Amino acid sequence: MNIKSHSLPAKAKVAILVFSLAAITVAALSVISQQQWSLGRSALFLVLAVATARNKVELGGTSSVSLLTSAVLLAVMLDGPGAAVLVAICGALAQTIKPYGKLVIHQALFNCSMITFTVAGTSVVYHFIARRQDFSAALLAILVASMIYFLGNSAFVATIVGLSENISIIRVWRDHFANTAPSFLIAGMLLLTMYQVLSNPVMLLLLAAMIYPVYYSSIRLASRQLA
Repeated sequence: MNIKSHSLPAKAKVAILVFSLAAITVAALSVISQQQWSLGRSALFLVLAVATARNKVELGGTSSVSLLTSAVLLAVMLDGPGAAVLVAICGALAQTIKPYGKLVIHQALFNCSMITFTVAGTSVVYHFIARRQDFSAALLAILVASMIYFLGNSAFVATIVGLSENISIIRVWRDHFANTAPSFLIAGMLLLTMYQVLSNPVMLLLLAAMIYPVYYSSIRLASRQLA
């Protein structure tokens, strides 16, 4: 999200400051709570996050899947909360810092705070649900985690836009972000598909049958919003 620092009202600046201070605490707790670290795996996720930070895959119509979202969700699935948060922060910074451009401090702080809260919550919920280590738990976990990721991402952006423009936060969310939910679900389910296919190819047909209606619904919903 692009935030023009010179035009931010005081209440938006205060919100970003509060978000930033709270996010530091959340990031520290996430890192401390992770008991096992794989430096090689974490380094791979960091590279993926930076490499995919500005890329999206168009699914057709107006629907797309952010590759950064997929990289972060993959870190959530396969690593701990601390590693996932660090990967997400690096991806957010890679999105914010433009080559030969000036770093906007307010924007960097907001993006990093938003992704920290979102990924920390997503990771905790995912691993809580997936601890049974069977397919049904993994499916439910990635669906819930994808929705939490979507809600965290969209709610924070809608909040700062609403405060900056002095308009209803709920209206901003409803008009500009509600129709993007299916894309987050698709990203999560595609990752689960890849993960399950590697260990159990029989799951491919079942997951493909579930992904298609979500994809089709996202196209129709986006088309209605533009009509």
